[in-house]
Amino acid sequence: MPKGPFREFIQTLAGQDTLRKFVDHAVDDPNLDSLESWEDLEEYLKSKAANGSVFEQAKYVWNMFEKHPRQTVTE
Repeated sequence: MPKGPFREFIQTLAGQDTLRKFVDHAVDDPNLDSLESWEDLEEYLKSKAANGSVFEQAKYVWNMFEKHPRQTVTE
């Protein structure tokens, strides 16, 4: 199954120490493939009992993702 756009974006951040608490776990999490909004991600993190620093990093990453130009596939 192909990775969703958010998880593909997260892979570009792998190895960044400042985002490690979120990115290191998120990069291999297929549950993130279907996320379409910050609210989706926030609910998912709550279901995993994520701590405050993970939420902060996740919000920062989501904001970067929203600003990141995405390629669209046309058929």
